Amino acid sequence: MKVIRNDRYIQIRSKIGRYASLGGLVVLAGGLLASFLGQQRPELVTLSFVCLLIGFVLSQVGIYYGNRFVRPDRPDEALTKALKGLDDRFVLYHYRLPTPHVLLAPDACYVLAVQQQSGKVSAHGDRWKHPMGWKRLFAWASQESIGNPAKAAQLEVEALQAHLAKKLPDVEVPLTPVVVFSNPDVELDVSDTVVPVMHIKKLKDWLRGAGKGQGLPAGARAEMLKLFGNGE
Repeated sequence: MKVIRNDRYIQIRSKIGRYASLGGLVVLAGGLLASFLGQQRPELVTLSFVCLLIGFVLSQVGIYYGNRFVRPDRPDEALTKALKGLDDRFVLYHYRLPTPHVLLAPDACYVLAVQQQSGKVSAHGDRWKHPMGWKRLFAWASQESIGNPAKAAQLEVEALQAHLAKKLPDVEVPLTPVVVFSNPDVELDVSDTVVPVMHIKKLKDWLRGAGKGQGLPAGARAEMLKLFGNGE
């Protein structure tokens, strides 16, 4: 498998994640200090609230970018590791296209939407649940809410479709969204979902079996390789 990654994109956002997390801690500490001093100096009370608000926002920014670009199990690394062993007809793109992760296979194009939640996740039809258990309670500050991953994946498909319609107006390309959970501690209970949902460990076998594409239109793959890059 060929892997084409926008390393500069990752490096910039990795720095944002680290600096935002550090900055958030510093500002939060300043807010706490101001709140203690506010008992003797009331004018500092407003400053403490402002610091706590800014610190919280910076911390959330740090968590968002940290999960995606700093952690060793970040989505691009997790996908690359999970799909290792596929032959060179498969090309995996990270942060090179309007959607973060795209796999161009010999007979299909997949938009891979990565979720990093742990704990129990259930999806039945278009209804998603992520109950607050003990594991999630302890990890809540570093995890994003589940939302609706299927809809998020479909939005990523629409973004890539718009890009293809602009760049390759004469080429019709079917895109397959796939929701992939990368956290080893996630427990999935999935049935009748509008898009395929699976743990990352099952992705490669699914691509070779039930998820195998039915064939891209003639010439579509070659045009997409020209547009996306072929890794050579």
